[in-house]
Amino acid sequence: MAKRRTDGYGNYVADSEDLDIILGSLPPIRGTWYFVDPTSGAAANNGLSPGGAKASIESAYALCVSGAGDGIVVMSAGTTSAGTTSYLTDTIAWSKHGITVVGLCSGGYYNQRARISTAETDLVSLINMTGANNRFFNISLYNGADISNAQMAALKLAGVRNAFINCDFKGSPATASAYKSDLWLSAAHENLFLDCNFGNASYDAGDNAACHIYMDGTTGNGQNRFRDCTMIAQVSAGTAFGGLKSGAATALNGVMIFENLVAAAWQANANKISLASWFLGTKPTTGLVLVKNSALGGYAAWDATAGNDFINVVGGAADDATNGVGALP
Repeated sequence: MAKRRTDGYGNYVADSEDLDIILGSLPPIRGTWYFVDPTSGAAANNGLSPGGAKASIESAYALCVSGAGDGIVVMSAGTTSAGTTSYLTDTIAWSKHGITVVGLCSGGYYNQRARISTAETDLVSLINMTGANNRFFNISLYNGADISNAQMAALKLAGVRNAFINCDFKGSPATASAYKSDLWLSAAHENLFLDCNFGNASYDAGDNAACHIYMDGTTGNGQNRFRDCTMIAQVSAGTAFGGLKSGAATALNGVMIFENLVAAAWQANANKISLASWFLGTKPTTGLVLVKNSALGGYAAWDATAGNDFINVVGGAADDATNGVGALP
């Protein structure tokens, strides 16, 4: 193997042989890989190698060509926030298509160390994605914003046919607000979430009607699939926090599928808290939610509103007839 080289600042510079090894470990793409290194990257770099990495994912995204099949590698160094996080000062308006984003980290299920977060700026979302056919692997998105009376999330998704695999989504823990969520769906459909986590066990979600996933009233949310995912919340008191929240009767237009979901809420210095309902908000006038082979802990019911009957639970324990779960097969 070629001898490792460093630049004038002691940073490792990959030669062509080492770069081939790195590229060979990444998913195949049609276009060009761009590298992000929060520790030693620089805005002036071209992003084409680890040694010439960009400092932020914003800069790498700007280089990607929509529809060309380009990719972004978010590298991490060590365990500190500074060494593993690409900090944003503005929301990325992700309108491009066909980009692959890979976190070069251990790939752990929670709080992956290839991380995207906010700097000192309060952002409504880290990424506002309207693009299609994008895919993310091993990425953690943490929005620590503190904005009153504004809908907030780590990711606002209005795009279609995107995939998120082994990713972690965390909304703001800073204030008790009914507008907080980890994922915000706005006319998003045909998207896949596989082996993803929603929520934060380290911060108190509060008694505030916040949720893990929020569907706004923009018609078109449907055909999204969540497979082998978890929802975890720490709630100190009250019963208002939920897993899935509908903002309007028009929030759903089709089928939402949760398969092998584990939704759990707990209270510090206690075993668990009994939240009223996994589903919150206004019953959609069309569409249904299918929950298959899933587990619910710390919630009294999948849907506590009798007569809603648009959430169908298949396999595993369901609510009794007094709650809002549809008839089971």
